[in-house]
Amino acid sequence: DEAMQVIAFEGIARDVSEQKRAEQALRDSEQRYRTLFVAAQRQARDVALLDQVRTALTHELDLPALLRTVVEAIARTFGYNQVGLYLLDGETLRLQHAVGDAHNIPSIPISAGVVGQVVRTGRPVLLEDVRTNPRFLPAGADINSEVCVPLFDRDHVVGVLNVESTAGLKLTRADLRLITV
Repeated sequence: DEAMQVIAFEGIARDVSEQKRAEQALRDSEQRYRTLFVAAQRQARDVALLDQVRTALTHELDLPALLRTVVEAIARTFGYNQVGLYLLDGETLRLQHAVGDAHNIPSIPISAGVVGQVVRTGRPVLLEDVRTNPRFLPAGADINSEVCVPLFDRDHVVGVLNVESTAGLKLTRADLRLITV
């Protein structure tokens, strides 16, 4: 009788262990699915944005309207609340169009700020935390991260596209890759 109880207990323990392994495998599978789903959503948004920009580039002949379309498409598609596009005018970057309150700096000398650095080097910059870079020019008190990419005409930098995030949103390498494209 005691041997039967031991065998039954071992069987129950084995069943419980198998159930726990199956539950863990299910949780792992759900996490992989969520990760893939988020990546697929982001890719779909990326493609939609790139299509909007491509369409604007092929149909819009008016430069201010084109710049407005691009800035607003970027802001709308990804929920960025601070997007600004600056064009180079001599040694000064001049704001062409912006979405959000933080882009209230109408002109920036290329010797100043992260945007100036991007013009001078021709390389994009990602600041995951703007407080870590003394070059950051605060246009708003609640800005926490920034992506700034150069705009080229052939081999010459002609401006920058600047995206800043506020509390609740942190820009990442994925944002840098997309904005660079």
